[in-house]
Amino acid sequence: TTGGVYGSFKYYLRDDLMMLARYNLVGKKFKEFDEFNFAEQVFDIRVNHFLPSRTTLSVNAAYYNKSYTSDVETLDSTFVSAEDITGGMGMMGPFGGRGRGMGGRLEGFLPEDFEGFYRYDVRAERFASTSQLRLGASVAQNVAEGTGLMLAYTARINPHSRNRYLTNLGESVINNEELFDDHYSYNGHEAKVQLRQMLPGKSMLTLLFTARSRKYSGRPAYDLYGFAIASGASRLDKAILFTAQYSRSVTAGWLGALESLDVVLQGGAGRNSSNDEYYDYKSAWFSLGVEKGF
Repeated sequence: TTGGVYGSFKYYLRDDLMMLARYNLVGKKFKEFDEFNFAEQVFDIRVNHFLPSRTTLSVNAAYYNKSYTSDVETLDSTFVSAEDITGGMGMMGPFGGRGRGMGGRLEGFLPEDFEGFYRYDVRAERFASTSQLRLGASVAQNVAEGTGLMLAYTARINPHSRNRYLTNLGESVINNEELFDDHYSYNGHEAKVQLRQMLPGKSMLTLLFTARSRKYSGRPAYDLYGFAIASGASRLDKAILFTAQYSRSVTAGWLGALESLDVVLQGGAGRNSSNDEYYDYKSAWFSLGVEKGF
C-alpha cells in the first residue's frame, strides 16, 4: 500500500534563469514484511539557465530521508552447556574447598549424553533512519532542427553509510528492489549521454549511453557459493548500458477510443562488472508498449 503528497514551486529569477523546488512525502506498507514499512521525504531544488545559443545548463541537489515505521522482532539464541549448569552453580565447602553444592546435585540428574541446549530471547527494534544526498549537473544543446544532445552527471552520497539488505533469502521469497537494492545502499557516480531526434510522422528516436559505478556500504562481496571474497572488500559494481527507444503517435480514426495512441518500442544491452560474482553479468532486454492519455 502506497500513499503520499507532493508540492512544487517554480520561479523565474530572470527571464533566462528558472528555479524549481519540490517536496515529496510518501509512505509505503508491505503486507508480508512489516519491518520494511517506511515514510520517505524528498527535498529537491533545480536551477536552469537558458542561453541564447539554445543551450540549457542545469544544476540540481536533492536530499532524501527514509524513516522506518515498524519494529522488527529478532530472535537471539544463547547456548547453555552442561558445564554452565553444573560447574557454574557449584558451592564452596566449609573448609574452602568446592563441595557438592547445587551444581553437584544437578549433575546426577543430567543424562550422560547431555551436551546442552539453546535459550531463545525475542527482542524488538526498529531499522535506523537513513538519508542520501544527490548532486547533479547537465548540459542540453539543440544541435540541429529536431535534434537534441544532453550530457549529464549524477553523484549519490550516503552520509551515514547505512545499509539494510536481506541475506540468505532466495529470489522466490521476495523480489522488490525497494528491499534488496534501493539507492540508499550505495554511494555512486553516473554519467549519461543522450541523443534525441524528431522523425517524420509524429515519431521520435532516443539513444542513451550510461556509465556508472556503485560502491555498497557495509555490504561484503561474495562468491557464487555465498562466501565472502578473500580480500574482504565491499561490493563494487561498474556498469555500461545502452538503450534505444522509438516512439510514434498513431490514430485509429475508426474508433474514437484509439485516438492519439503512443506506441513505444525499446531495447537495450548492458554489462555489469562486479567483485560479487552473483552480480557480474551481461544483459539484454526488449519491450513494446502502448500508451493512451486521457
